[in-house]
Amino acid sequence: MATCPPRILNPQGIKIVKEVYEHYMQGLDLTLIRENLKLTPSQRMEKFERAMKLFFELQRAGQRMRANEAASQTQPESGADDS
Repeated sequence: MATCPPRILNPQGIKIVKEVYEHYMQGLDLTLIRENLKLTPSQRMEKFERAMKLFFELQRAGQRMRANEAASQTQPESGADDS
């Protein structure tokens, strides 16, 4: 008959594993997981594609904004006193 190694049966070790598990679970929103599991795989893929489309739109908007800011910083100010 096979037995478990002593370190697995150690109550202190079990307590540490439980503490790590509870700490991990504190930051996990199970409602989002449950809601996504209610969707079919194709619905989840569509949701993912919409999220990626939004991500890339926001990324392009940020790139345009930074390019416009950089361009406005390199142009001399109009109405500057040249004398």
